[in-house]
Amino acid sequence: MKKLIKGALFLAIVGTVIVGCEKEESQFPIGSTEINPTKTKSANNKSNLEDYIFQYNQITITISYDTLSELVTWVSLNSEAYNTINMTPQEFFDEIENSAEAEGSPHSECMNDCRDIYLDEDGERILTADGNKKKGYGSCKANCWVDTAVRVLDAIIPG
Repeated sequence: MKKLIKGALFLAIVGTVIVGCEKEESQFPIGSTEINPTKTKSANNKSNLEDYIFQYNQITITISYDTLSELVTWVSLNSEAYNTINMTPQEFFDEIENSAEAEGSPHSECMNDCRDIYLDEDGERILTADGNKKKGYGSCKANCWVDTAVRVLDAIIPG
């Protein structure tokens, strides 16, 4: 029974993201000046993780980004939020990933926009005149992930 309920919830969320949010403006557009996430290095200085922390209503969303692989490794909420949505951290992360993987989703469009801005035609990072990577790729991708998290939260939390 629990699998049936989770399956129905997943279909409702994916349906909402694909149908209800198609071509909808992002809550956190690329280069947005309205959202100023707090960017912190992981407590483990030997790692290459950076955390981008966003506030959405009374929910704190943390996006963990690996600067070496240039991948988001985790999306998390403050503990009270998990109680509100009645999900474990892993269940919520799975919902985020499932929504992000949906073909034609706002998430995939956002990630494509980031690639267009920060990667060349060969998929390599664009370099500045001094030979360094163009800054902002991690922030851009974090914005895409937080936007997807907000869409999932909006689908889960009533009104």
